[in-house]
Amino acid sequence: MRIASTNVELTQYVRQGEVLATGDGIDVGEVTAQIPVERMRHLVPTSFDPSRISIAELSRLPQQLGLSAVVRLYAGDFVATWPARFSRMSETVDPRTRTLGVIVAVDDPYRKAIPGVRPPLTRGMYVAVELRGVAKPDALVVPRASLHRSQDGGTVVYVAGADNRLERRRVEIGFTQADLATVTAGLGEGELVVLSDPVPAIDGMLLDPTSDDDALARLLLQAAGEDGADMSGAP
Repeated sequence: MRIASTNVELTQYVRQGEVLATGDGIDVGEVTAQIPVERMRHLVPTSFDPSRISIAELSRLPQQLGLSAVVRLYAGDFVATWPARFSRMSETVDPRTRTLGVIVAVDDPYRKAIPGVRPPLTRGMYVAVELRGVAKPDALVVPRASLHRSQDGGTVVYVAGADNRLERRRVEIGFTQADLATVTAGLGEGELVVLSDPVPAIDGMLLDPTSDDDALARLLLQAAGEDGADMSGAP
């Protein structure tokens, strides 16, 4: 362990029960991230049924949820990362912020230190946690900027339909994060979504669609969680 503080001097007399020193273990470093409840529910697999978990299986809860994590330190233009594992959840929800405490663990934070690349993960260090769930291979993802609000409060996207004619398509959104959104109904695989905002947007107007390869590349990276953004966690 690493000694954090000492409360006694050499040759000093102490009383029974008095704290002489405190220390931090260096085998595991833990970080508590406050995750909004509405975001946390999208990370838990839909097949997960807590009512079917026995007492003996509670120790395997991290593996059953399939969660993983990355811890990042931002210091100006310097970014250090540590691979982490989901350890446990706090027993209560913060009623003020409506967030759930999620504890992630970094094994051997001192042994993994690399001079000039990654410092030791120490107490009091302000870091960000990216929490990742299991992949959703059947999810249909569109850029968040392509969503529009209809007059009745619903969500629509502009689609280049038959003969490249504009269609205002009503869609249902699963969840949004960063710059993307998942669509659960209203769109099909392979349809052309209009990213620009034609003014005025009139059903049936003729379009001249052009593929935005940069937008597609960014969308693929974000959907795979590989763009380095803090997608679902909170500092």
